[in-house]
Amino acid sequence: MTSGGGDTRFGFLLDLTGAWCIGVPMVFFSVFFLDLPVYWVMALVVTEEIYKLGLGIPRFRSRKWIRNLVKNNWIRPSNVYKVCFWEDRWPQLNPPVSGTGYW
Repeated sequence: MTSGGGDTRFGFLLDLTGAWCIGVPMVFFSVFFLDLPVYWVMALVVTEEIYKLGLGIPRFRSRKWIRNLVKNNWIRPSNVYKVCFWEDRWPQLNPPVSGTGYW
């Protein structure tokens, strides 16, 4: 969600720290030192998602992730119909008549 709003850095850092600072060390420790079965290791990997949730929800609610991705502001409420439906660019529904400039 935040990446679609223009805040890709936060999502990247959240995934990076979640995987390499929580997920990988937890898997390594649980496999090589605790000798846990695979289903417990997978259950511990889910704690990485809890970390992301704990940091992601406050960021989402703060609305700091919203960026204006459109540089030119040419779409105004008065132009939305023209832009969406190309009102002045489509030929008429009737067959073209010579001299109209459409064909």
